Amino acid sequence: MGSDMKTRLQNISRYLNEFENKPKKIEGNLIPEWFNVGERLFEEFYHLGTCVKWNSSTVKTQNETSDIVSRVTKNQDWLQSFITIYPGLRIDLEGATAAVDVCRVRSGIEFLLKGFTGINKPFDNVINDLKRLGELEEFDEHLKVWAQSHRPDFFSGDLHRDTPKSHWWWF
Repeated sequence: MGSDMKTRLQNISRYLNEFENKPKKIEGNLIPEWFNVGERLFEEFYHLGTCVKWNSSTVKTQNETSDIVSRVTKNQDWLQSFITIYPGLRIDLEGATAAVDVCRVRSGIEFLLKGFTGINKPFDNVINDLKRLGELEEFDEHLKVWAQSHRPDFFSGDLHRDTPKSHWWWF
């Protein structure tokens, strides 16, 4: 678990660096590169969650974590924008985006929001702002409609055995 966790944290730092350096433009329905990096970022948070069995206490003590928290805090507006526009671009009833990808992104967001709290006050303020603004609630409403009207298909191995029941979008 230790080396895999370190690799995941390093990947998250790398994706945050990429995210910071991509131009933050939205042009019509084109998916900007920063959005693609955001998907990879949250998928990496998902993989970090699975490698620590969703127990963030070991993650909080790692050297890379303070850098990650300060970068998330620094990029809060664009990360919030990602969470806001993701459902409209990726959650569809036609199945253009694989269900496993959508669920991994949502679980990655959840791990970031729940697993990294209490590290520092500015980051906790970012988390509270996201909750207060209701962006995650809107994201989840899209997921509920998607799951009820078009039960997504998963393949063997898509659902990690340690996925918590609180990640209802998988079930």
